[in-house]
Amino acid sequence: MRFVTPCLVVLVGPSGSGKSTWAESSFSESEIVGSDSLRALVGIDADDQTASTDAFFLLDEVVKRRLARRLTTVIDTTGLDVETRVEYLSLASKRDMATYAVCFDTPVAICRARNEERPRPIPKSVHSRQFSTYKKNREAVSVEGFGEVMYLDASDEAETPEVRRGPAALKGVDAALERQTSDPTTLRFGLQVSSFTWNKAQSTASRLVQIAEEAESAGFANLWVMDHLRQIPQVGRAWEDMLESYTTLAFLAASTTSIGLGALVTAVPYRNPAILGKTIATLDVLSEGRAICGLGLGWFAKEAEAYGIELGDVMERYE
Repeated sequence: MRFVTPCLVVLVGPSGSGKSTWAESSFSESEIVGSDSLRALVGIDADDQTASTDAFFLLDEVVKRRLARRLTTVIDTTGLDVETRVEYLSLASKRDMATYAVCFDTPVAICRARNEERPRPIPKSVHSRQFSTYKKNREAVSVEGFGEVMYLDASDEAETPEVRRGPAALKGVDAALERQTSDPTTLRFGLQVSSFTWNKAQSTASRLVQIAEEAESAGFANLWVMDHLRQIPQVGRAWEDMLESYTTLAFLAASTTSIGLGALVTAVPYRNPAILGKTIATLDVLSEGRAICGLGLGWFAKEAEAYGIELGDVMERYE
């Protein structure tokens, strides 16, 4: 049983059908507004039927205030009054809340037995009217406008279905799980080369080829280089080696066969936009579709100044 939150949940069923037990096992105490607990509050105990009028007055007020605040609200009464159900449904719908009715199809004999176990059972005549009214209401609930109507046999209160709840964004989780099972989306890893300062016993070119070949062999999906003209302070010192990104990517394209290639990310202010598009398109053609285009505003003011590039303010770069 899945519920999108915040939501209104109206329980419908005769006394003894297991509504309260199910609600308490499925929702937090603060989310349940029940006639029994309110009878205990304004009367002698939860079975004090003489306190029903006051209890339902409080219940109505609490439900309306909770729905006005878009709080998940589980109404734990017999739920057999059509006008009351429709009123609460209307209030929840106006607040753009998911709405559910849970009808309890627990056999009459079990309901009667549970009622008899109460300290002050409701009269048999009243209980019989509840069964009759529930039978009529059971079908009516399905056309009242609830987002979903569920039916539950709570004969064995320990064996009721598991309740799962979450925001509307997760409503399609079952379908997503099925897709992921049949056609899994795999996690892919990329390798970024952010520094070219290494043991000079090996040339820069040969070391780059080695890194690229080993990354491809290990199963990395993409190989990235930074689009900087000098080393950034987060990685090293300004005078350390820094290769131009797209020349380097073209070189790596010739040394690999399957790994994706891209600048992480391309600083738009550093190049004429048309030339940049041509550069990336050329890389994509020569690498047979492996070029990845990532664009950024650029941020390293000292670098831009050193190369005579007008970085401009953020809004100018966006434009």
